[in-house]
Amino acid sequence: MSSDAKRKRLLGGIAAACLVALAGATAPAQAQTSQTRQLQDRCRNETQSTPEDQQIAACTALIQSHRLNKQELATAYANRGNAYRYAGEPDRAFSDYNEAARIDPTNAQAFHGRGFLYGNRGDWEHAIIEYTKAIGLDPKKATEYGFRGVAYHNKGDYDQAIADYGQALQLDPRNAWILFNRGNSYHEKGDYDRAIADYEEAIKIFPQYAAAFENRALCYFAKSDYSRAIADYSEAIRLSPDIDAYLGRGASYVLSGDAHSAIADLNAAIRIDPNSAAAFNSRGLAHRELRDYDRAIADYSEAIRLKPNDPDTYNNRGLVYGANGEFDLAISDYNRAIQIDPKLASAFKNRGDAQHAKGEDDRAIGDYNEALRIDPAYAGALLRRGDAYQAEGVIDRAISDYNRAISISPNFALARNSRGLFYFSRGDNVRAIADLNDAIRLDPKLTLAYLNRGVVSLYDGSPAKAADDFGRAVSLSPEDAYAVLWRDIADRRNDQPSRLEEAASSFGQTVWPAPIVQFYLGRSTADAVFAAANVPDAMKQRQRTCEADFFIGERSLQQADRATAKRLFEAAAACPANMIATWAAKAELKALERSY
Repeated sequence: MSSDAKRKRLLGGIAAACLVALAGATAPAQAQTSQTRQLQDRCRNETQSTPEDQQIAACTALIQSHRLNKQELATAYANRGNAYRYAGEPDRAFSDYNEAARIDPTNAQAFHGRGFLYGNRGDWEHAIIEYTKAIGLDPKKATEYGFRGVAYHNKGDYDQAIADYGQALQLDPRNAWILFNRGNSYHEKGDYDRAIADYEEAIKIFPQYAAAFENRALCYFAKSDYSRAIADYSEAIRLSPDIDAYLGRGASYVLSGDAHSAIADLNAAIRIDPNSAAAFNSRGLAHRELRDYDRAIADYSEAIRLKPNDPDTYNNRGLVYGANGEFDLAISDYNRAIQIDPKLASAFKNRGDAQHAKGEDDRAIGDYNEALRIDPAYAGALLRRGDAYQAEGVIDRAISDYNRAISISPNFALARNSRGLFYFSRGDNVRAIADLNDAIRLDPKLTLAYLNRGVVSLYDGSPAKAADDFGRAVSLSPEDAYAVLWRDIADRRNDQPSRLEEAASSFGQTVWPAPIVQFYLGRSTADAVFAAANVPDAMKQRQRTCEADFFIGERSLQQADRATAKRLFEAAAACPANMIATWAAKAELKALERSY
């Protein structure tokens, strides 16, 4: 948001200037002509109904009349300064305020006007000095404390801003503008509950206060209360549609799982401002959530065209390339993000993820280390470094990172999911299920946790529980072919009819692991599955071959071909240490040994 937009938000749409009347005329009222009174009214412009050029002309006529005393003359200069300020002529306004202060050093309006102009320049230090002089001359005027509070806020001194707003509210308890601005300062301090309380009071006083609804929505968003954020953004849009409200509601929709509504809002934002990089960036996120990677990349690319030095957009586009398996393109984007902002910890973490996906775990660990050097409490980087250590077989460091990630972020469902898989890989199914239970409790829509708990239950001798978990995973993500395959394995162990035929219509027939599904349906051969696994990317080829070994081994076991099953499970058990297929194959081999 630009500095002008921030200032507009802080002022909340309430008139910035406090106009003053010409003070205490000394001539008897009966001596004043009708023309003089008309000039005075136009110069005061208390109703804001006189155009600036007419106000300036009226004040100039009074100044040149030579009929004003010192106080009246200073006030005329101050009011003309206001008119020049409204007309967008700050230099002339400054000159008039200076003249008013020179003629009458007790004219508070002159100091207030200079304070406002300093604020427009971003010179908050001098603005505070001028507002302080105005307060000294008129200590009972609530708005002067309010304006000084705005200056302290923009300077980053939120505590002093809050103190000034508090003083203003003692003088004027029902001033919605001051309540709104105090809410802004509480928001910047991260004290969202107090900010919400102030916005709520401002709205009670002024129910049409669109900016208060919008800023209260920001607080709810920060508290992850997306339904209330959406409600407040909706009211702000009803009262005064603007791009920030659409952007905010769009982001709230994305995080609440409604990417389609998010796209509708972000389309509206783009119609308002086709050059909004933020709108394209956010719409890219919504498309990413829908796994519409081509549209996501197109939106991020447009955002980069509009704002080429924004590291976050490169970072976000890198995530889409990574999700699409295009790890080199992802790494290129992360490199660019890091070049722009060498302290962007998430870019190092994400680049580490791409390196890890390519099987380059030493490089991945180096990136995670750098992310943690920048932000030692980065739970996501600890989680992923733990995954990389596990892939390399560095068990002690892996569990240490998982434990530390959970200690830093106890509600981090993915960390508990990974630690649960770690315990499963070590044969500790009790701890594995406990962690996966916690992951599901923390995030009831985490498909991966249901899928993994199902795998653990299956090899812990509870195929019925496994089938329930796999069914839940399919319900949450019907396009997830892995969940469908695992459910089919559990169904067969429970002597239940296969549901594979119906489920297979939810995903394509060629994208991996769809060839395995086709094999399970009897429409393909084992050789065809291994041929489909043979791709140019060596890392992908290894992973797919490992999965083919395991799932074809499972099919062989179902057909009582124990020798083929054993051979394929042995091949899968020799695969990378961080693959579920590897751990499941080892569990099957143990079961086969016990059955001999």
